[in-house]
Amino acid sequence: RLHAQRALERSRRLTDVILANSARFVGLRVEEVDEAIRSALGEIGSFLDVDRVQLFDVAGGARTFHLMHEWCAPGIPHRIDELRDASGSEFPWLWPQIVTAGLAQASDVTALPPEADVERRMLIAQGVRSFICVAVHRRGQAVGFLGIDVFKDRRAWPDDEVALLRIMADVLSNALARKKSEEAIRESEQRFVKAFQNSPAPMAISRAQDEQVVDVNEAFVRFFGLRRDEIVGRTMQDVGCFASPNDVATIRSFLAQGLPLRDFEARL
Repeated sequence: RLHAQRALERSRRLTDVILANSARFVGLRVEEVDEAIRSALGEIGSFLDVDRVQLFDVAGGARTFHLMHEWCAPGIPHRIDELRDASGSEFPWLWPQIVTAGLAQASDVTALPPEADVERRMLIAQGVRSFICVAVHRRGQAVGFLGIDVFKDRRAWPDDEVALLRIMADVLSNALARKKSEEAIRESEQRFVKAFQNSPAPMAISRAQDEQVVDVNEAFVRFFGLRRDEIVGRTMQDVGCFASPNDVATIRSFLAQGLPLRDFEARL
């Protein structure tokens, strides 16, 4: 009974650790995500008294994986450079367990099944005695996983602990995915701004609801011989960009219907 009470208390404390770390990611700025993930891995590793905690990203149609973040106890070697770009085919038993079953674990790596001979030899050579990998799936496909290694002793992985680690893996993987998505949007915006500003053709961006110009490129300013502040905040018609009101009416008609307007010639 005392053992059960201790196990329950340990599970409750681990739940608190995971909830606290999950709350940390709410509203977090993209530039703060990496540090928050590293901190979370460290807190989990310290609480579980394990030696290495790693967060992986799965790519290439679940054929490759990348070690994105890693926490190691003192004296434990880092593998982030070695596993920055790895192929699942190098792990013939472990990889299907992760991407299909969503879970791979061993309380004693020497007791792995014969079909895991490659992984057993590899883990023993590293000094790993116990491990667990908990995958995150989206729309039926593995997108990442949390890996934990124990060097100092054999270790069991209770079901309640595995369930909580699944939650933590999901939180961290979501944070990483959001960071990647926001960075991709920023890069796309930067590419657009560069192409817009450097284009030799006069270009302007206007709001659909009030037709006010929100930005123009240098070619536009030079073409009309106006300063930027004389254009932005006004409509193209107010600025006098179009010679014919009929051209303005045609453009408005197309935009009101949500139709693209291509190869349209207007007098400026």
